[in-house]
Amino acid sequence: MHRTDTADIICDPFIIETVDAMFYRFVLCLSLVLFVPAVSAQLVFSAPPREDAAEARRFYTPLAKELSRIVGDQVVFEAPESWAAYSRHIQEGHYDFVLDGPHFVAWRIAHTGHVPLVRLDGHLDYTLFTHQDGPTSLDALKFDKVCSMASPNLAAVVLLAQFSPYHAPKLVAPRGGVKGSFEAFLSARCSAVILPSYFLEKLPPEKTAGLRTLFTSNKLPNLTLTAGPRVDPRAHADLVAALGQAHTLPTLKPLLQKLAGNGTGIFLPATSSAYAGNEKLLEGVVWGW
Repeated sequence: MHRTDTADIICDPFIIETVDAMFYRFVLCLSLVLFVPAVSAQLVFSAPPREDAAEARRFYTPLAKELSRIVGDQVVFEAPESWAAYSRHIQEGHYDFVLDGPHFVAWRIAHTGHVPLVRLDGHLDYTLFTHQDGPTSLDALKFDKVCSMASPNLAAVVLLAQFSPYHAPKLVAPRGGVKGSFEAFLSARCSAVILPSYFLEKLPPEKTAGLRTLFTSNKLPNLTLTAGPRVDPRAHADLVAALGQAHTLPTLKPLLQKLAGNGTGIFLPATSSAYAGNEKLLEGVVWGW
């Protein structure tokens, strides 16, 4: 493969010259062959499979493009096929940027060298509800059905952490995410439902009338963006500064509003200490972690 006209001339084997000149030309030719400009790296960004792949790409691709602009390398969004595939890729260190919950963030910090960059303002907490004539305690839910997002979604692992593995309720994960879980509970597919508290705060009173609270979790850090070891550490400060203004970009507003929860959809700087211990929500609860 011809790289430059200069290389063709210098490396021409038919040039007649002295022995010293031949040695000099050999070294110069070798340097032209070996020291080819490096190809820009491609980094992979992902997020949990809360929606189908087409919708996920529509929401997350603008953020991948913004990450590309900041770090100077191509960042592509990769939608995971399932929770199992997402878990496997996290454990294998396949992803370079990930935007997800504090249990995954803590696990990556502890095991794969990821660093938290920014988190969405607000927090995550979950409430377990039943009907007035439903189970009266967590103990009464043993082996019963609870509607929830699929494990290892944070709602599911927070719930399972309240039980021993031998007495855990059976999770029912309807389609439609949080809204689908609530509708399935209302249609009597489950004895209880665990939901983000912010979701319930937005429901009209007639939807929550007659519900009784069984459990409310502690408040946890909101969704967080982490960077893996293949991301140049010198870019971390630029990423934090630029993403702090992401809410001003029209291309990113749909994603930030979708993920805001009880916050306003603004990225704030994240620190590792805020996630310490949350990896136990996976390691001590979910099989395979």
